[in-house]
Amino acid sequence: MVQQLARLKGFAPLRIDANYASGPWFLNPVPGGWISGRFDLPGLQRPLALLRERVLDAWLCSYQPDLPPADDPEWWVLDLLQAPLQLLASADHPLAAALQLCQGDLERFPSLALPAGWFPHTESHLRRQGLWRQAVQFHRYDPDDWEGRSQDGVTLLYGNSLTEALMPCTSRLDWDLQLLSGDALVVRRDIADQPAIEQLAASLQLRARQIAARFADVQALN
Repeated sequence: MVQQLARLKGFAPLRIDANYASGPWFLNPVPGGWISGRFDLPGLQRPLALLRERVLDAWLCSYQPDLPPADDPEWWVLDLLQAPLQLLASADHPLAAALQLCQGDLERFPSLALPAGWFPHTESHLRRQGLWRQAVQFHRYDPDDWEGRSQDGVTLLYGNSLTEALMPCTSRLDWDLQLLSGDALVVRRDIADQPAIEQLAASLQLRARQIAARFADVQALN
């Protein structure tokens, strides 16, 4: 607690990290007074633990459906962007040019999944569509272990306009996942009213509006 208070008072840089999809858009460059991690912490539990232990002061992620609710007593969550989740594959995938796909078409191909329980809402939603079937185990994000697997020409994965722009070799499939994704800032609720956090939130909201202006299906939420 003492070290975090010192950072909040400006005696040392504040610490922020992000998932692989949020970091390149929101933390390049890193806001003044902050230092960032490497955008390679997967899942939610490890980043939340680092926030709880005050190792991190802020976390940016794109896991909106599985984030703590707005009235959570421990976490303050600021939604920044929202966009439809897309089903993606390599440009040479057999379904890349197909129209009016059915669930049976999707079930013919492997689809990536994160470890069970990491994102319960997203997992159950995609499983109902015959997806989320090939588990990927990793402790640090590595593109070879996620979007790189789609380069085999058969494996399906998921993303939105922002992640798709980071993966230029992927193609959207003609399938509505009926799920919204987006980016959000997460901090401990007991420091959410600190001036440094309020300044960070304002800076990220401005960036969200700038990012949303580049994409037809991305909406800034504040």
